[in-house]
Amino acid sequence: MINFRIFDFLRKIFGKETQEKFLRVVRVNDITKIKNNTNTLYIENRGGKNRWIYLKCPCGCGDIISVNLMISAHPHWILSTNKSGNLDLSPSLNKITGCKSHFFIRDSQIVWA
Repeated sequence: MINFRIFDFLRKIFGKETQEKFLRVVRVNDITKIKNNTNTLYIENRGGKNRWIYLKCPCGCGDIISVNLMISAHPHWILSTNKSGNLDLSPSLNKITGCKSHFFIRDSQIVWA
């Protein structure tokens, strides 16, 4: 039997997912305004603070990934602006269900782990 995870890995390495595409950043105060467009990173801001990030999984599975930015809750991620003015998110995003994608957001781009 063919191991499909190998094909998924090779597709990520050699396929269109490796094309460098900058994520468009949209800041919203109301999550109902989120359209969940591909290659768009939505930052929810409440009370003057970034609270959540929402984005479509970059593998193409269609799942919406919600990322907690609130330090008071665990787990949480750190969103920062780098020297070039683009966004970095740490640590990596690792889906443990569904497509099991694992990636970083560096310089406002998806970098597969």
